[in-house]
Order: sequence, then structure tokens, then C-alpha cells
Amino acid sequence: MGAGIALGGVAGYLYWKFIGCTSGSCPITSNKLTSMLYGAAMGFLLTASGCSEGKSKSSSDQAVTSAETKIDSNE
Repeated sequence: MGAGIALGGVAGYLYWKFIGCTSGSCPITSNKLTSMLYGAAMGFLLTASGCSEGKSKSSSDQAVTSAETKIDSNE
């Protein structure tokens, strides 16, 4: 998770440096610190959401598995 925050911060800085807003009217990209914080937040959300982990079963998949187990045990 920490790596995602760091990479997001670096990405935010690079976005500000090379693409950022020159007019100053952009609330996120007109300021280096704001851009880095936004990038770090996005990095955190991506790593904390489980996108980088293997696919886990959803609650509906678990319910189907549970129902199948009950049917199998009744036979």
C-alpha cells in the first residue's frame, strides 16, 4: 500500500510538471502539492481496493457455493 501512495505521489508530481495547468484555474493540477496529494490518494485507493490482489469470490459466488454444498450434502 505504501508503494502505491509513493508511486501515486510521483505520478502526481510528473503530471503537474509536464502536463499541469498553466493558467492556475485548475484546482488540482495548478499546485504541485495538491497534484501530488491527489496522486497519492489515487495510489492509495488503487492499492487498498484489492485491484492488485487475486480475484476474490464475491458474496453472490459464495452464496452459490454454499447452496451447492447444501444440495450435495442432502443427496
